[in-house]
Amino acid sequence: MPSQKKVTWNEFRALHKGVSVNKLSQHWTDYKVGQYKLPDVKSVTEEVAEEKANKMEAAVVAIREAPQVPEEGDLIREFQSLTNRVTRFGKSMPEEKLDEIKARINELAILTAPTNYTCTQTDGWKLWTGPTQACVLANESKRVAFACTRGWWNATWQGAKYVSYETVVTEDTLNAIAKGYITRRAFVKRPPLEGVEIMLPRTARDTMLRGN
Repeated sequence: MPSQKKVTWNEFRALHKGVSVNKLSQHWTDYKVGQYKLPDVKSVTEEVAEEKANKMEAAVVAIREAPQVPEEGDLIREFQSLTNRVTRFGKSMPEEKLDEIKARINELAILTAPTNYTCTQTDGWKLWTGPTQACVLANESKRVAFACTRGWWNATWQGAKYVSYETVVTEDTLNAIAKGYITRRAFVKRPPLEGVEIMLPRTARDTMLRGN
C-alpha cells in the first residue's frame, strides 16, 4: 500500500481539536518519526468544506427568517391608500378603527419623512406647479419638499394663507427643483400629513388663531 500522505502542522492540529497543547505536541513529535497514527476521522479538506457548507446553510436560514424591511415605495403607497380611505370613509368608520388607521398613517409619515423633520404654524411654504398635475410643495423654512398634485392641493389647501406660488413652463424644470431636494435627502415622495407635517390657516379665523 502506498504510504499515507503527510499532513502539515495546521492540518494535524485541526485533526486534534480539544486536545491539550502538551499532548498535541507529543503526538506531533511521534507522528514525525512515524510512531503515531492519525485518528480515523474526516480529512481536513472535507471538514473545512463541511464547515463552510454549514455556515452557508445557517446564513440562508438567517436571511429567510429575518424580518423583511418594507421598501420606501411600499410605505408611501400604503400612506396614500390609508389617507384616501380616511378622506372618503372616515366619517362612517367606527371610532376605534379610525384611530387605528390614523395611528398607522402617523407611523408611515415618520418612516418616509426626513429624520427630525418638524413643522410649525409659522413655516413659509411655496407651491411649484408645472404643465401637468405634478407639483412640488416646499416648506421653505425647513428646506424640505413634498410631492403632490394640483388635485390634492385644490381639494385640501386651496385658498390657504402664507403660501407663495411659482409656475414653471416645463416638466424638466419641475423635476430639477425636486432633484435639488432629493440630493439633500430632503424630498418626500408623497403629500404632507395635515396637522403634523403641514399647518396652514385656511380662514380668517385660522389666521387670527395663528397670531399673525
